[in-house]
Amino acid sequence: MSTLGAGVSTLIPAFNTATQTTMMNVSGYYRLANVSEGDILKVAKNGNFWGAFKTPEGKSKVVQLKAADPVSTTNTITMNLIAG
Repeated sequence: MSTLGAGVSTLIPAFNTATQTTMMNVSGYYRLANVSEGDILKVAKNGNFWGAFKTPEGKSKVVQLKAADPVSTTNTITMNLIAG
């Protein structure tokens, strides 16, 4: 019985860590492909954004969109188990 207890006690650390990876579906989402530092989206009088940037020099350039890359995150939780 003591051998069984010693064997099980070596397995306990394997059960105190949980890891989960989450993937977000970003199908249909796009990112700005040609934005440079200082560029801002032009705003219409009604508050909507135009499909153009205003550059720091005051020039305009058309916005280019690129499909967003998939997003994933991994979380690990470690619990301290106290034998009692």
